[in-house]
Amino acid sequence: MLLIIILVGCNAEPSLHEFPIIETLTPTIVDSTGATFHGRLIKQGTDLISSYGFVWGIADVHQSIADSIILGSGIDEIDFGKRIDFSLSKGFNYYVRIFARYRQKIIYGNPQYFISKGSTKCPWELVKNVYLDGYFNSIGSSDNNYGHILFQNSSHYIYNPQTNEFTKSVKTPIDGNSGTLECSVNVGNALYLFSSETTNLYKLENNTWSIESQRPFGYDSFWSFSFSLSDSLIYFLSSNLYAYNLKTKRWSQKASYNWGGIEGCTTLNKKLYTMNFGKEIYEYDPTTNLWLKITSYPGKLRNRIITFSYGTKIYIGLAHDGAYSEDNWFEKEIWSYDIGNRVWKRCNDFPYLLTDGAHDLFFFNYQNSLYFGYGTSSYTVWKFDVTKE
Repeated sequence: MLLIIILVGCNAEPSLHEFPIIETLTPTIVDSTGATFHGRLIKQGTDLISSYGFVWGIADVHQSIADSIILGSGIDEIDFGKRIDFSLSKGFNYYVRIFARYRQKIIYGNPQYFISKGSTKCPWELVKNVYLDGYFNSIGSSDNNYGHILFQNSSHYIYNPQTNEFTKSVKTPIDGNSGTLECSVNVGNALYLFSSETTNLYKLENNTWSIESQRPFGYDSFWSFSFSLSDSLIYFLSSNLYAYNLKTKRWSQKASYNWGGIEGCTTLNKKLYTMNFGKEIYEYDPTTNLWLKITSYPGKLRNRIITFSYGTKIYIGLAHDGAYSEDNWFEKEIWSYDIGNRVWKRCNDFPYLLTDGAHDLFFFNYQNSLYFGYGTSSYTVWKFDVTKE
């Protein structure tokens, strides 16, 4: 009797489940404009489907931060697809899965994997994985042709955006350590370097370092920045603001900054924009030597943040705690602020979750893009193209 029951059980038609049986098919037409996702309904469930679509994300990132799109309510066809032209960053290994909701439940199909070639409406791109042998913290800057990455131990690399290559360059004159504080600024094709190790203001031009001037003030804190607002002036800002005239070789003190530690700093149209720990953004106008609060940052804030500018906008985002700090994940959001129209806009979030606190970060902007690298010796370099926003 037992044998008969087993035989009948093996040959009987499987009973219907409450959930549908669905399958994710291989994506097609994966190119620089996006990818086409495909799914298949194998068998309907006993419960009605309330919605269905695709969910996708970078392969080694938790699904909770994945992107998704809903195609409709009930599935009316066996095979279906959708062209995705957004939120696919170039160079990443993605997964895609079909999903279906019924009652308060959700079911997923099998994952399919593919290497993204980008998408029309996504500004993020994985540029390169590169080994850089500098150590301790790094800083970035750029001139008219290249990006520069300077390490505290004097290592110096040049990045060529045209060839996408990093080249080891002449070392800086400062052999520092993990406590060394530095900031740099480019004017034309000359690079200027400030350091807490010395009062010398160094200049790199034609691949040669020289002492440009003696700094008549201290290097006050970690939250110090250098920048240029013209072709003849460079500035150093901590709590006090100083200007150095490249033509007269003279220093002068400008209006002090009195609103706490500075989180980020960038320039646009010959004016300076800073953000403090209270998320207040101040504008400095060198023609009037006055500071003016213009807005407050609407995004999340941690110890440090990336700032840059392009066109009529300043960009702020990717808040983090700084290298070698505990739980140093990066907030994925980045915002733009249109100076003329006084309008904030949330840009496309960074597509990856950076979580390792024992890593270093450098960043610089070149023409219409932000470049930033994250790692320790082995760096992953990303690009954010504002023209795709």
